Amino acid sequence: MNNLSDAASSIVTLVGFKLAEQPADAEHPYGHARFEYLSGLVASAMIVIIGFELAKTSVEKILSPVPVAFSAPLAAVLVLSIAVKL
Repeated sequence: MNNLSDAASSIVTLVGFKLAEQPADAEHPYGHARFEYLSGLVASAMIVIIGFELAKTSVEKILSPVPVAFSAPLAAVLVLSIAVKL
């Protein structure tokens, strides 16, 4: 989820930059630079919402713990993820 949220906020930022670089036109005589601010606002809102959801889930897990299911395929995925990040 963390990587997906990072990718989504990066996409929002890139789209914002692309829209912001458009030149001025009749409807926007000062250009489209405000799209940078709007994309930053959307990306930060996404991060805040995801942080809130993670905190809420963490508190729920602390108050109602469940046993962690650990298996060989899960361990393989974790090791592969660590190797890719390195």
